[in-house]
Amino acid sequence: MLNELKEKIESFGYPVEYGQCMEDYDTWDYFVFGRRNVSKERNDFKTKYFVAIVRENFIPENFEIDVIKKVEEIKGLKFTNEAMYEYTKSRKTDHVVEILVLEFAKIKRSC
Repeated sequence: MLNELKEKIESFGYPVEYGQCMEDYDTWDYFVFGRRNVSKERNDFKTKYFVAIVRENFIPENFEIDVIKKVEEIKGLKFTNEAMYEYTKSRKTDHVVEILVLEFAKIKRSC
């Protein structure tokens, strides 16, 4: 699942990091993805994943929709209808950095 998720995100042409960004990029234009949690609902297990879109200044309009559609091409992985914007400041440029954290879930059926 993680490899599939990484491949889908890489198709946008920006750097992709797992868990957290460990590189010092010139601009803050990259993705971070990872696992959020695992929960049990009835007899099924649900794993939640996150994809963070990180952009210096702002995320282009509708870019998040393109990302959601691309990630949902992975069988069984669905957008949870939750996304949260966060903001920080770039140390190098003093520009604002917009971060949108998208959440996806996949249910694994128990026997």
